[in-house]
Amino acid sequence: MQRSRHDLKVAESNFENEFLPDAVNRAYFAVYHAAQACLLTEDINPKTHGGVISQFGRVFIKSGKLEKELGHILNELEEERIMADYMAAPEFLVEDVELHLENARKFVGIVCEEFGLES
Repeated sequence: MQRSRHDLKVAESNFENEFLPDAVNRAYFAVYHAAQACLLTEDINPKTHGGVISQFGRVFIKSGKLEKELGHILNELEEERIMADYMAAPEFLVEDVELHLENARKFVGIVCEEFGLES
């Protein structure tokens, strides 16, 4: 969870400095690392982004252990991160990035609370 919390702080700093694609990237990684931490509580350690996302969905979302909204947040942020990282000139609206940050905070907060995971 340390990486997740760190990524969230960097995302917020990037947002404050108007580095919107970088803020999206770090918001995704905050959520990604929190999802990884959840999976580690079940001794599951996927080696790829796709593996983390699919296993998180299977183990925590489809089983009903966590709200479906968290699965949506993870999937949406992955799509946004891909655009931020690989588009030649990604453009993000401030209000959209702000919402992504709010969702990342929510995801990380719920994971910490549900699993007793601290940074």
